[in-house]
Amino acid sequence: DYAYAYKISDTIFYVSVLAQEYHNLVGEFREIFRVDVSYPYTLSSIEPIQSSSIAPFHGDTFLNLKGKNTVAAIIDTGIDYLNPQFQNNDGTTRIIGIWDQTIENNKINNDPATFFGTFYTREEINKAIEAFNKGENPYDIVPSRDVIGHGTNMAGLVGAKGLDGVTGSAPECNFLIIKLKEAKTSNLKLIGVNDRKNIPIYEGLDIYLAMLFVMNYKDSNSLIPISILLSTGTNWGGHEGLTSIEQDIDYFSSRKGLIFVTCSGNQGANATHSEGRFLKSNSQNIVEFIVGPKENNLSVMLWIQRPDKISISVVSPGGEVSQPIQPKL
Repeated sequence: DYAYAYKISDTIFYVSVLAQEYHNLVGEFREIFRVDVSYPYTLSSIEPIQSSSIAPFHGDTFLNLKGKNTVAAIIDTGIDYLNPQFQNNDGTTRIIGIWDQTIENNKINNDPATFFGTFYTREEINKAIEAFNKGENPYDIVPSRDVIGHGTNMAGLVGAKGLDGVTGSAPECNFLIIKLKEAKTSNLKLIGVNDRKNIPIYEGLDIYLAMLFVMNYKDSNSLIPISILLSTGTNWGGHEGLTSIEQDIDYFSSRKGLIFVTCSGNQGANATHSEGRFLKSNSQNIVEFIVGPKENNLSVMLWIQRPDKISISVVSPGGEVSQPIQPKL
């Protein structure tokens, strides 16, 4: 009576639960199901297009690869569909469709594969472009906008057609765009984030649903090669490939004509992560971490390689020591 489950596949459900009942739900079903929290994701930084070293392949005799008859699915902050870089020479759009997760459904025959939000078709985008060219408001037809600009920049890296000297990796590809909605405040509080600080934060669940949306498109267009760009990252998880998203990327990648492109992160030189090694049994390691004066809800994750077991104790700057948290199966 306090939760709702939606079946995604034979083995996966996503569950919406009242925030105050979250721990009750997890406690009741943890022994039956594997419960994944919807991790927070943030946007990756953007490098100049020259760093991709793609340009030499565009003029190569044998590798003249420009993305013709392929689709680039971009899961990000949306796209500026009025930008001529994403239009054909006749002014029509190269965008197959936009699933905007942030806009409440205002269409009678909305695509059921989008779960929520609104899907805008190529025909609607073309009508919006025509309206813009006539001096009318295109957002009366397709109100989806990329306010942040990150998704538009990523789309330019992927497939800008060459205007003003800017050419993307696949300047002749088509686009399938998913604009992510930002994380709910209640979910962020569950994982220790009390202040967004004006930083866009997205949920792993919404990224996962965006992946499933592309899979549904792939199922109905099996002969079209598709690449999926995931340009967000997270510090959460063990980074060993065992989260639901990571495992499903592995699973989906086995399909012919489908590849995933992910970022490698922007924090290689930052002191966000630490590691250590126990060389013998019954030994002890100390990991120091700094808590800021305004940090009142801190999440720390410790990941160990099985089958080893460790117990954990916390020592405060004042010298207080917590009782050891003993390992469980």
